[in-house]
Amino acid sequence: AVAAIALFFSFYTMGTTVVYNGNVVDTVGSASQARRAAAKLESITTETLGTVYKIEDGAIHYATAFVRRSDVTDATTFEQDLANELGQVTYGYSLYVDDELIGSTEYAGALDELLEQIKQMYVSADTLTVDFVENVRIAEGYVPTESVMNLGEIAEILNSTKTGEVTYTVVKGDTWSGIANSHGMTTKELLAINPDFDINRLQIGDELTLSNAVPYLTVMVTERQNYVEDIQYDITYTDDATMYKGDYKVLSKGVYGTADVVADVTYVNGEETERTVISSVTLTEPVTEQRAQGTKARPSWYPTGSFRWPTSG
Repeated sequence: AVAAIALFFSFYTMGTTVVYNGNVVDTVGSASQARRAAAKLESITTETLGTVYKIEDGAIHYATAFVRRSDVTDATTFEQDLANELGQVTYGYSLYVDDELIGSTEYAGALDELLEQIKQMYVSADTLTVDFVENVRIAEGYVPTESVMNLGEIAEILNSTKTGEVTYTVVKGDTWSGIANSHGMTTKELLAINPDFDINRLQIGDELTLSNAVPYLTVMVTERQNYVEDIQYDITYTDDATMYKGDYKVLSKGVYGTADVVADVTYVNGEETERTVISSVTLTEPVTEQRAQGTKARPSWYPTGSFRWPTSG
């Protein structure tokens, strides 16, 4: 008899089965444990939703009896299962970009994998690092059930844009058409979002708007690149009394040298922002260009000057 009783209690124990609105939620160790979890969940739901939440009176029933030990659920699992039955909050993983909630999922590791997939889109054989410029973080905990989304919806948001302004500061040598072309726009499109500017009077330091929308995620990629680069040749001048001052003539053309360069190049959303040369090995030396320059006084009647843009000469 003693052996039989010992065998029985090795497989069975006292437990409480919790039923919510007719649906069995879980079996836990005791009714008091279940009530504590329900009270805690009411508090969590109130804090998460920002409004007072109470489980409806009589909606939960507790039945205590002998149950299989293998059927008893731990407190954390019961709490999450009851939350799913209530349908107000869900235990999940939330993605934030610069503290803005993008979306949540119930699946552990899913958001990390999604972010890694986005990074892999920018990886090549030369890639050193891929990072997000924004503060991207994943928070674990209860969230409103309505914020839970499938991963496809979250990915769609991350690949879209939000309201914001992308600008460009004019530098020496810039032209209206050049700025437009380098940013994949027509001159009319650039003018449409910069109506206060005169395209014929660009000034160094002017700030142009390139877009009224910015991506949710800004991807910064650093690549290790190897390439051959030209080395600028020097120019030497020899005085020539048969030529007027300001005139010159090429006696022998200069030749660019070449160098084998290794550099780390940083791109932000596909545009180069920084280039750091790691090493440069000269392959061929440049050849100096020889020029003759005039020293003869120029008569007052002899024409001088040069053409203005858009002509040259």
